[in-house]
Amino acid sequence: MANVLPITSQKKVWAMYRSRLVLVTSLVLLGLAAATALTLFPSYVALQIATSSEEGADVALEEDRTNAFALERSQFLIRELRPVLAVTSSAASAVEAALAAKPAGVRITRVIYMGGEDEGRVTFVGAASRDQVSAYKDALTNSGLYTSVSVPVGALVGSEGGGFSIVFSGTF
Repeated sequence: MANVLPITSQKKVWAMYRSRLVLVTSLVLLGLAAATALTLFPSYVALQIATSSEEGADVALEEDRTNAFALERSQFLIRELRPVLAVTSSAASAVEAALAAKPAGVRITRVIYMGGEDEGRVTFVGAASRDQVSAYKDALTNSGLYTSVSVPVGALVGSEGGGFSIVFSGTF
């Protein structure tokens, strides 16, 4: 049959067969590439998960080290300064007594001490309900350790949104 076709027709037939061969070969190679990608995808995902968890572990480990160092430093300072504060400062004992008289639910966020020649003054700043603030003021007044205890009227009325400050003074 190849002998019967003219040369131009034979060239067209061979060109068609070559293009079919190129197309089929391309499709087979594309299929192999897709199969390879599908088989490697789970390994890629596992590697990414392992890498991200190691980075998170490194950050968490460094943060733990920083927190441990800060805690150790704080404990050291407390151990070293406790004897000095206990011996020389009666203001620390006045603050401890005031904190011991604190009712449940009262949160102290700041302590401010201002010493004077005859009297010292301590200010507690925190948050509590007005009933708790009133009870705290009464407890400090009734303790007899302080010469004066004052609370701004806004904290007793409840207009400060739960915030309060108590100022007490005495010979410390």
